[in-house]
This record gives sequence, structure tokens and C-alpha cells, in this order.
Amino acid sequence: MQQTWHAILLPQKPLHVCCTVDFGRYAYKESNMSEVRPITVDEIIEAFRELGLEVAVGSIKERVILRRDGIPAQYKDERSCRETIQRIIENHCPESDNYRQERIAYIRRVDRHVSTITKE
Repeated sequence: MQQTWHAILLPQKPLHVCCTVDFGRYAYKESNMSEVRPITVDEIIEAFRELGLEVAVGSIKERVILRRDGIPAQYKDERSCRETIQRIIENHCPESDNYRQERIAYIRRVDRHVSTITKE
């Protein structure tokens, strides 16, 4: 396991300290910055567009994590990050038990582990 520390001084902002721990597949980042961006359905849709029409859900999770340069700091581990992505996919997929009518159906299940985005 490799550990790297970075400190970035931003103009008129507090010191940003970031620790990156390399676990092999992904880098886990810990940061003292209070502003943390949650993973959004827009990032997931963009991953679908990059990978193609019908994509394995596991590939979508990989792409979202890679686009973020690793696991975002608010997640304790890779599993919790992947579960969040899965929940977002299910929240916007009418074939899922977690879907509610007030949500927009961006994603359709094609097969057990394969999904696609709906036409916008």
C-alpha cells in the first residue's frame, strides 16, 4: 500500500490537505475540504454515453469512479461508493423496486445486470 500526501495552497482559501492511499485498483482520497460533491445521476448518464447503449452496471460503476479519479472522500470504502451508484441507478429505473413515479426514468433494465439510458 502506497501513501502520498499533497498540500495545495489556494489564494484566500484555507490550506487544502489531501491524503491519497493507493489500494491497487483505486486511490482513496481523504481531504479536509468541507465541500464534497455527491455522485449524481448526470455523472451516471454521462458514463452510459461514454460506454455505449447497453452496458453492464458494473462497468458504469467503474467509469464513474475512474472519472472521479478514485473513490470520493465522503465514502468509507469502494463498496459504499459502488452501493451509492447502484442506488442512484435503481432510483431512476422503473423496473426497480426502489423507483417512485415522481422520479424521472433515465435508465431502463435490459437484462439482469445490463441497463441502458432512455431517450431524452
